[in-house]
Amino acid sequence: MLRARHVSIVAIALLFAACGSGTAGSPAKNGILLRAADVGDMRIRTESPVLNAFAFDDAVGHGLLFKDPVKQVVDTLKSYGFQRGYAEQFVGAGTTAGAFVAQFAPGKDLSGMLKYMNGNLFEECPGEPQCSIKTVLAVPSIPGSDGQVVHPTRGPTEGGDITVYKVIFNVGSLIFGTEIGGDDVYDPGTVSKSTALAAFKDFYDKVKSESADSIFNAAPKNGRGPLPPGPQTAISVPPGTRPTGSPS
Repeated sequence: MLRARHVSIVAIALLFAACGSGTAGSPAKNGILLRAADVGDMRIRTESPVLNAFAFDDAVGHGLLFKDPVKQVVDTLKSYGFQRGYAEQFVGAGTTAGAFVAQFAPGKDLSGMLKYMNGNLFEECPGEPQCSIKTVLAVPSIPGSDGQVVHPTRGPTEGGDITVYKVIFNVGSLIFGTEIGGDDVYDPGTVSKSTALAAFKDFYDKVKSESADSIFNAAPKNGRGPLPPGPQTAISVPPGTRPTGSPS
């Protein structure tokens, strides 16, 4: 996941380059994973292309989902037969939501991968207090899920409390994650727990019966959305390739 600011993206601070588009005045548009109706007044901001392991680690936020060194994350993904990933982000007036999906080898036991992701989620970001206050969130509507509530630490001049809700779960050879909550810059009203849980249920009900091909075939060929802050490596990288200098 991205290196710092967007704790409320798991996906996601997601993400990706290409054609810029603002949210004000744009019509509601469903993502491949999230439906616009599930995330209130938010509008889709970014969608990734199909991602390889290195690009997926960058997209879903090194430091926000994965805290381990990049090579360790990539090696762990590959050890579970990682095949491809996709991520998207919605943004609104002081709110944000994101979702990702990762496909692994058919028949692979993904309980260890879920444990690894959940453990990384609960690790503090080194030197980043915005992801240091975390508690477990039960999400009874999603069997076998791991949920989390994050209260990013903010200084006295940075506004009030922000609450971000996250959940990860697997369906067959796919692992999904999503989050919804307040924006780390401007938060006019924290997303309620009931709103987040309802969105999580709708997300699960939508994706639980979808095939991997139906999801990934719908992904754009190139990432869409404004440039995210920070380094732009590993953006819009074709599947099976690696950017120069990426870990093997």
